[in-house]
Amino acid sequence: GFVFIVTSQVMEVLIFPDIFKAAPAFLYLAVMLLPAAGMVVGYAFSWMLRRADPVRRTIAIESGVQNIGTAITVIALSFTYELQKAALTFPLLYGISMVILCFVVSSVYQLLKRLCSRCKQEAVFEDALAKGQSSSDLKEIFKKNDDEKVVGKDNPTYLNMELCIIAEDTKVKAELS
Repeated sequence: GFVFIVTSQVMEVLIFPDIFKAAPAFLYLAVMLLPAAGMVVGYAFSWMLRRADPVRRTIAIESGVQNIGTAITVIALSFTYELQKAALTFPLLYGISMVILCFVVSSVYQLLKRLCSRCKQEAVFEDALAKGQSSSDLKEIFKKNDDEKVVGKDNPTYLNMELCIIAEDTKVKAELS
């Protein structure tokens, strides 16, 4: 989807090089606020419904990033060449702002995730130093922390699959006995 959106936007801008000149200022404001507002409302609504954090993020992204690729395709196939320019102004501006916003949000999230991870490791390191532990003890602590990490542990689907596997193993063992 992402590649299609970027490709179609580049092609449309090449076809209509002056498409954004006629756009009023309030349209620029609307296309910048709409994806951000959708993400905030989606996250807040899922928070009120007490969904898990990964589900909240998914709902926020789905609420903020609407079907812009489909809208551009429908407009390109439905209108004549003369009418496409006027009809494509909003979807193209929205698509560009959506791509930029998603890039910024995901970059900030990854940066914060890495910084928080480092802060936790530094706190463990400082606690160990305060207790007077040796460097070999610290290596064991960090290795233990790495070994305890389970990929996908925050993903509800992963947890359900893990429970199903445990249930199947128990069932097979019971049948064999």
